[in-house]
Amino acid sequence: MPNTQIRLKFSIIDLDQDVRVLPIIPRGRGVIPDYTVKETKESFPRNHDTVLNFTL
Repeated sequence: MPNTQIRLKFSIIDLDQDVRVLPIIPRGRGVIPDYTVKETKESFPRNHDTVLNFTL
């Protein structure tokens, strides 16, 4: 579509990180939180952010 003057640019990055494999941390696991905050069914419809409230 040359008459639309729309330009598209794609960038592909193949990233390898040098991270040590530790037996105590499963592969694919992110940062393990210090505290576990449980969401409730009631907080969602009321638009309450339980994680933010716990943090504050």
